[in-house]
Amino acid sequence: MDSAERQIKKQRERKARAAMKAVALRRTTITYSDFLDEIDWNVTPNGPQLRDLLCKISATSLKSEGILLSAVVVNADGNRKGIPGPGFFEFAVNEGFEISDERRFWHEEVEKAYLVGAAS
Repeated sequence: MDSAERQIKKQRERKARAAMKAVALRRTTITYSDFLDEIDWNVTPNGPQLRDLLCKISATSLKSEGILLSAVVVNADGNRKGIPGPGFFEFAVNEGFEISDERRFWHEEVEKAYLVGAAS
């Protein structure tokens, strides 16, 4: 990756983080598709590029603020409607979280994101 590509990637991360914080501040969620529209990125909503971006932002927010900021980005439909996809939970488990109930875990994490959003 050359320096121009690195710069674009950093700009995308900043834009994505700002979009997630704005969603958290409103105490709401945003679907994967709407999130991609918001940050003006044309990739597949359930693809590895978006997953990598969301995990990177959650890793940063976990370290700096103790939250999984990507909890505000959720599925629009299907059996996971209203909650994040499996990558969110896999990331959390890899970071040492114990999850017995995905919906309860997500609810707790999104509430933490809302608190941090309100404090921003």
